[in-house]
Amino acid sequence: GQYQPTFNLGELHTQIFGTGMGYLMTLFFGGAMVGFGTQLAGGCTSGHGLSGCSRLVPASLIATAAFFGTAVVVSLILHFTSGAGA
Repeated sequence: GQYQPTFNLGELHTQIFGTGMGYLMTLFFGGAMVGFGTQLAGGCTSGHGLSGCSRLVPASLIATAAFFGTAVVVSLILHFTSGAGA
C-alpha cells in the first residue's frame, strides 16, 4: 500500500460535531473551555500531571484526578451513546 494522509476523523466525529461553521464554532467553544479550565485549575493538564504530581502538590493531585476522571466518563458516554456499546 501507499501512505496517504487524510484529515477525515470518521463518520462518528462528523455526526457529533458536524461540518462547516458548526464545526468551527465547536472548535472555538472547546478552545475557550480549555482556556477557562486552565485558568480555573491554576495550570494545564501536563503541568499538573508532570510537575505538580511529581512534587506531590495536593492541588495538582486533585486536578489530575479530576482531568482523568472526566475523560473516562466522557469517553464512556460517547461510547454508549454512539451505539458501539450496545
